Amino acid sequence: MSFQKIAVMVTPKTWGVVMGKRWAIASDPALLARIEKQEQSRAARGLQKEQVPTQAGEGRVRPQNGDSGAGSDRKPSQARLRSQKVALNNQDSRADFASYCAATNSLTMVFPRAMILGLNTSLRMHDAHQTKLKTTWFKRVEAMRYLWASEVQQWIESATYPVIIEEIYATSENICLDVEGFTSGCKPIVDALVHNGILPDDSPKYVAQPLGYTFRQKNRGVVIRLVPTTKAWGRIDDSSIDAAKAIPGD
Repeated sequence: MSFQKIAVMVTPKTWGVVMGKRWAIASDPALLARIEKQEQSRAARGLQKEQVPTQAGEGRVRPQNGDSGAGSDRKPSQARLRSQKVALNNQDSRADFASYCAATNSLTMVFPRAMILGLNTSLRMHDAHQTKLKTTWFKRVEAMRYLWASEVQQWIESATYPVIIEEIYATSENICLDVEGFTSGCKPIVDALVHNGILPDDSPKYVAQPLGYTFRQKNRGVVIRLVPTTKAWGRIDDSSIDAAKAIPGD
């Protein structure tokens, strides 16, 4: 190995001031042998001297042919696969229907075969995949808004607020979502109701509370019912509200 190559690997910062060709270690056979062995070891691992960074970012092996590098061979996560399955499944709105009940002044919307993405899965997803799920519900509720226009319009003209949003999920999967996960998973549906004018807004002025329940059966789907309530806290017992109002100050 030439003296010049040694000078590249052994820098003044680590070995002191270089004194030209009379540098003492340049004539040390044991040191030269050790450096040569290190160089061969790097070559065997595919880390040639030219690839070793001397500053932040230098010498880094760059992807070729426009490949983005890290993660190019990575398999999609289970959360992403699940979101894709749910988004694709929820595009089928052929059997959806709505019904208005004048006696209770409520609107019931049924989405057969619909699936819900739970909260835990949503938290592990990129925003772009969540947007895709939300867009799917926007389109599905929009279709119901037009295909069942008479029922929906009766509700819009007669609705009083706030309402309780009853959310029921019948699933054929092995495990039911917990109540919190399911209620959070219904948020894209509520957003779609607001987007399509079925609800004015999802603020406390218009929505007292979501009320979720999920169970297992062969025929899966989601039922959403908007029913007026006379109390801003919905079906929470008055005594619980009184207890909250009686919380002592600091």
